This record gives sequence, structure tokens and C-alpha cells, in this order.
Amino acid sequence: MAGRALVGLEDVYLTVGARLLFAGVNLHISEGDKICLVGRNGAGKTTLMRLIMQELELDSGKRFLLPGARIGYLAQQVEVIPEQRVRDFVMDGLPSELRNEESAHRADIVLSPLGLDPDAPMGHLSGGQLRRAALAQALIAEPDVLLLDEPTNHLDLPAILWLEEELKAYRGALVMISHDRAFLNAISRQTLWLD
Repeated sequence: MAGRALVGLEDVYLTVGARLLFAGVNLHISEGDKICLVGRNGAGKTTLMRLIMQELELDSGKRFLLPGARIGYLAQQVEVIPEQRVRDFVMDGLPSELRNEESAHRADIVLSPLGLDPDAPMGHLSGGQLRRAALAQALIAEPDVLLLDEPTNHLDLPAILWLEEELKAYRGALVMISHDRAFLNAISRQTLWLD
């Protein structure tokens, strides 16, 4: 039985430059959905996530977000302040009113299986470590809709297995882009093909 609709795109058209990327797209994300987006490079998977995040304007169509619903997003590119501590970066994934001693402890719990030092400066992390910190930031707030763009990139097998278990137990809706078929097969219940 489907839960409440959290996000909707209806009859969406979007052009990028002179190229029509989406024509008449309809997508509804409901509570408990675990969706994987597949398609070749350049098909618009990341662009679709950015539409859901309201980072892009539609040419036409409608976008719906259930009032009060929160969206978390793991983007492919991670923006950081070099001197910021990893724990503080992760806690930036929370609304300001929820940042406290308890959330600092939660940040440490999320960081532990990812092999990151909570007190390390972000500027000292490798590309793979930055990706892991961004994953922790997306997970900490437990949003209603969690968008993950290539979440297994730069993760070793133990971290991937930990992430699989976290996402299987995740109560919110998930939308994932990944080239890791075993990971997608373990978690997703729906596949959307962008052509």
C-alpha cells in the first residue's frame, strides 16, 4: 500500500540550452518508495534530482512538495569550507534548531563506519573522504525524501554493506542513481529508466 505522496512532478518540460531534456515527465515519490534512476550518461538523472530539490526552474509543468516534508541530497560535487571540522560539516545537514550535543553524538555515530575522524578539517580530506562526509551529512537528518547521486562512489566494501543496511531500514523515501547494480538490486523496489 502506497504512503502519502511527498514529491510530485507533473507534465514537466525542461530545456538545457537548446536541448529538450524532459518532455511531459510525471513522477510521484511516496512514503516508503525506494527508487533507482537509470540511464546512460547525459540522460538527465542528476538534472531530475536537481528539479526535485527545486534547484532548477521548470519550463512548464508543476512541482509539488508536501508541506513540512524535508528533502536530503547527496550531490556528486561536494562544496566545503577547508577549515571546518568534519563533525560540523555533517551537522550542517540538520536544521539549525536541531544542532546540539545529542546531534554531535549522532554525527559521530554516522561517521564511525565511514572511517572518518570527526575532528579532522575538511580541507585535509581526500576526494573519497569528502564524499563519505557528504554521505554522512545527507543521512544525519533522516529526511522524508533522500536523494543519493552515486552514493557508493569511493566506498570500500564494508562501508557499502553498512550503507545497504542503513538504506534498507530507512523509513523515508529514497531515490538513487548508481552504477552499482548489486547495491541497487539490494535496496530498490522501483526502477525508472531515463531515455
